[in-house]
Amino acid sequence: MVFLVNLNLTALAERLFVRVGCVTTRFMGLVEIGGVVMSRAAERVEIAADNLTNATTAGYKATHGFRALLGSEATAPLDNASGPKLSVDLTSGALHNTGNPLDFAISGQGFFAVRGPAGTYYTRCGQFTRDADGRLVTANGMVLQSQSGDLNVGSGDFKVAPDGMVTVDGAPMGRIAVMGFEKPGDLDPVSGGLFSADSAAAKASDASVRQGMLESSNVSTATEMISIMSGLRSAETGQRVVQVYDDLMSRATSVFGQV
Repeated sequence: MVFLVNLNLTALAERLFVRVGCVTTRFMGLVEIGGVVMSRAAERVEIAADNLTNATTAGYKATHGFRALLGSEATAPLDNASGPKLSVDLTSGALHNTGNPLDFAISGQGFFAVRGPAGTYYTRCGQFTRDADGRLVTANGMVLQSQSGDLNVGSGDFKVAPDGMVTVDGAPMGRIAVMGFEKPGDLDPVSGGLFSADSAAAKASDASVRQGMLESSNVSTATEMISIMSGLRSAETGQRVVQVYDDLMSRATSVFGQV
């Protein structure tokens, strides 16, 4: 920033002011751009940190902001700027054996449907427990859905076939609902690997259920750490932009008097 400090102050002031006391919107835009850069950087760090937090959550899908910090939006009206829209990486994680009959993994595309007080959500996390009523529930109490409603397996042993059919002593108890979407990218991440959907879900055609297995998250810890470091550097850049503007205004004001 040495070259900025050494600028002729009179010439600098003429660029900053149309006339004494009138700041050009061109230079005021520096503050807005710096603010946008810092905001985007903070959101980028937050997204990466959330991914790292869920790196060990079964079936978790990494999320990313796909709008660049300084891309086409930098020339768009800044008062219309909003946070980066999230995109979800739907690539499958590795499947691993747990030996727990209450653990399920989906091989292929699709999501488990779980019902909570606020409605139905979708997840790739197949880590369930059994409640007092014999229903399979998530860690936060959402009930795994069959194709006809809440799935109840009772209190005894049960088996799950690859097509999702649940049987107890050979008697069918229901088929696990494995749902797909025409546009999976339209799914909205909620938290901890849960998704909400505006579009209608349909039975997934190319998925199978594996009992006694879980899907690992697809989070790359190295990638997320790099994203955090990059976001922090971008935030520092935004801070410097704002500081440069403040310094320029202070020097110009000292020449022309109080604005």
